[in-house]
Amino acid sequence: MAVLNEPGFPVADAPAGAIDALARGLEGMETTWLRAQDLGGTLTPERFDVLVTPCGSAFPKEIWPVLVRWLEAAGHWVNLGGVPCAVPVERDANGGGWRVLPRDDTYSRQLGIVLACAVPTDAVRNWSANEALPWAAPLAADVTAPNVWEPYWRFSSVADRPDEPGSSGAREATVQALVTGLDARGTAVVAPYLLVSRLEGRFAGGRWVFAAGDGPVPAPAIHALVEAAGAPDWELTVWPSSACFREGEPRSVAVALRGFPRGAAARISATCALEISDARGEVQDTAEVTVSGTEASATGTADVGDRLEPGMYRIRATLTAPGKPPVELRHSTGFWVWDDDLLAAGAPLVPGPHAFTRGGEPYPVTGTTYMASDVHRKFLQQPDPWLWDRDFDAMKAAGVNLVRTGIWTGWKLLMRRVGEHDEGALRALDAWILTARRHDVPVIFTLFAFLPETWGGENPYLDPAAVEAQRAFVTLIARRYARMNDLVWDLINEPSFCNNSHLWSCRPNYDRFERAAWAAWLAQRRLPAADLPPLEDFAEGDAAPAHPTMVLEYRLFAQAMFARWVRTMRSALRDAGAGRQLVTVGQDEAGTRDSPNNLLLAPALDFSCNHTWWLNDALAWDGVITKAPGRANLVEETGVMFAAHPPGAELRWEAYARDLLERKMAMALGPGGAGFVEWVWNSNCYMPSDNEAAIGLLRADGTAKPELEALRGVAAFAAAAQPHLAGWEAERVLLVVPHSNMFSTQNTATDATRRAVRAMLYGCRMGLAAVSELATSSAPGAAHLVLVPSPRVLRAPAWASLRAWARRGVTVLVTGPLDQAEQLGRKVRRREGPPAAAVVRLRVGRGAILWCPEPVELAPDPAATVELYGWALRQARLAPTFTVEGADDATLVHAARYGDADLYTIVAERSAVSVRVRPVDSRAVLEVAVPAGRAALRLVSRRGGAVIASYDPA
Repeated sequence: MAVLNEPGFPVADAPAGAIDALARGLEGMETTWLRAQDLGGTLTPERFDVLVTPCGSAFPKEIWPVLVRWLEAAGHWVNLGGVPCAVPVERDANGGGWRVLPRDDTYSRQLGIVLACAVPTDAVRNWSANEALPWAAPLAADVTAPNVWEPYWRFSSVADRPDEPGSSGAREATVQALVTGLDARGTAVVAPYLLVSRLEGRFAGGRWVFAAGDGPVPAPAIHALVEAAGAPDWELTVWPSSACFREGEPRSVAVALRGFPRGAAARISATCALEISDARGEVQDTAEVTVSGTEASATGTADVGDRLEPGMYRIRATLTAPGKPPVELRHSTGFWVWDDDLLAAGAPLVPGPHAFTRGGEPYPVTGTTYMASDVHRKFLQQPDPWLWDRDFDAMKAAGVNLVRTGIWTGWKLLMRRVGEHDEGALRALDAWILTARRHDVPVIFTLFAFLPETWGGENPYLDPAAVEAQRAFVTLIARRYARMNDLVWDLINEPSFCNNSHLWSCRPNYDRFERAAWAAWLAQRRLPAADLPPLEDFAEGDAAPAHPTMVLEYRLFAQAMFARWVRTMRSALRDAGAGRQLVTVGQDEAGTRDSPNNLLLAPALDFSCNHTWWLNDALAWDGVITKAPGRANLVEETGVMFAAHPPGAELRWEAYARDLLERKMAMALGPGGAGFVEWVWNSNCYMPSDNEAAIGLLRADGTAKPELEALRGVAAFAAAAQPHLAGWEAERVLLVVPHSNMFSTQNTATDATRRAVRAMLYGCRMGLAAVSELATSSAPGAAHLVLVPSPRVLRAPAWASLRAWARRGVTVLVTGPLDQAEQLGRKVRRREGPPAAAVVRLRVGRGAILWCPEPVELAPDPAATVELYGWALRQARLAPTFTVEGADDATLVHAARYGDADLYTIVAERSAVSVRVRPVDSRAVLEVAVPAGRAALRLVSRRGGAVIASYDPA
């Protein structure tokens, strides 16, 4: 082995004196100590099997090209301390020493490390060795690192299908924790020692072993790490001929042994012992498989379990791989025997106007997204039901009560063309669904993503051939699970309309089918014939487009055409027998702009969804603006997007992500009501995207991020509060979203509605609901005050609704200059020039329309908006149900009222607060301290003010 040894070389994220411990740890091993300048022509796999770099995150910048060549030649590597190659060091100009350069991820990112976070070990109660790896036991004996640097790995370089945004890539490596630190719950929270096996791609064949802590690495541990790096790298894989068998079908198991020999691969033969056990752990069958071939690839098969009853089964495989010394390998997988009774046994989810029930009881959703923790999005091609079952155990233990999955890529792998499908992938889906049913966890299954697959068609929504193929695909899947009660269909994840080059926005595709549908649309609306607006006409802001009216019309056309597609797919589900299963669309925040909009789409859905990703400063608006009247609105995806960060941010990233996720979950339960589905349970290191690879509750090595603890706490609160979340009282303030303005190319409605929601929730402490200007007939009847913030223009049906509401006694407040001010009545004239600040009051029936010609919501200072809204609330005889002391204007205090309890959500966005909340209908006083950036929850009895359930940040 070669050891980098530079006298006087600085260390980073590792203790001084590492060289002394290294010398003791390598006693008895053939070792060559090399200086950086000597590595160039010396470091080759022919001369050395392992390279050891002992200086933590620090490394001589000059060796980088040599190190890369070594790793590309399948060289094995041990790095002691910190983050490999994160702190470059260069020689002083005078050659007298070394100069430490700023931390730089340029190098470590080429190794697949997207980010590395320093995780304190103060929560660790004991250290546990990985029993499956023979070198791990000595490593757990004496771990003293105050911090462990946890890498976020990306082990895929190129997408399998570059034209599909949801595509993952090749499985280029795996990472295993040699040792994990367990907290008081027994959850693995850090991994001070890691083994990375490079399987494919640039570094194929290499074994990398890292001591990732900043504490001493004892000599026995160093010896074990070097042994682990130099050991033969074998991968034992076992899989049944089907992930889910039907009664009477033959059942076989295949075994594959893969190695990475240096030089020519010798012939080998080995025996693999198989043991088949049921869900209770009782052995039902055994077999032996002769595995033969070469060291690079050896295979064998055996028949098993021909008389097994319906249920789930585990396969345990044990094989001794040849070598000096021999290595015992173990692998477990599983399969199902179809269980029709289990499929139909679940209680359905029932959507209400605000949230869900299940089995007649409130069911606040505390969910996550999951496909598989080993191969992630390829779970239908490489299934492992036993692993899924373990993961469902862990998810249930964390408080997860719903799981979302689906197909984000590769639809043609399941259905090559209409009438040709992959039964193996569908059997894998059978097994996945039965695993969820075994744990009594409802499932949201997503059928398409971004744009539906066309199977060769020209337009994803309007080409009849494409739509017919989509119907066939939906039918193919839905027919298998028609008897399942707790299955929900998400037709498409984050849909756009309808240009593949402009996802998450609304742009024409300019194909013949769209042109024909557009012509028919214009004719139906008795508008002059015109071609589709060109892309340049969609420019926003001051660059005035040539045809703004046509852009607005196209956006209305897109909303209608997408809704038609939804009805078509829903009809396919119904025809396949899935008529009682719920249907939704998993829209993200693009739906608050010009993509398919919840407020307009709601009549075609059982409930709506929102994905809270980017609008972190407008979470309250995000929830209000996406909840349609009378429809539960589930935050179906939420998490924290990875973003570029300045040096040093890695020290704070995981705490920041935990805090932000906590706020999002609290907002989804409190003001939102229906709950949340976190994205995603386990980080997907096989997405060729730094962003995707960094998201998840569990790191790629299986250890938990702090975000998991936040989910556990919020989920425990929801479970305790659940019996009392019935009898929800609708909000009494209604926001009319001016979509004619919002869909225009000079949109001011987004800013106006955001500030309106914030002023009402944060300033006036009143909740509110929303309805579209284009669908005011769906407005709830509970509103006492209607806000129309700076619309500039409203369509005639909306004006008619405003007058009708006012006649019934509702107070209507309209702000800003109006292109159709005469609609307010003959007594009001359109004002020229700067509008006056006075509010014009018009009596209409038992109510009134109030017009403030100033667009107060667009003012830099929100104080005027809060003052105006407070006055309008008094005109409508409305007041908050509580008073609050100690909250600044960046603290949300919201009360959702239920039959016998109030749910308070307190979010401190800017600084730590200690608030005193006093419900007006009891003598209770809630004193709640919330750290900066965190959220707290209280469920308080309406009778006497007793706290029924609470959540406070840990």
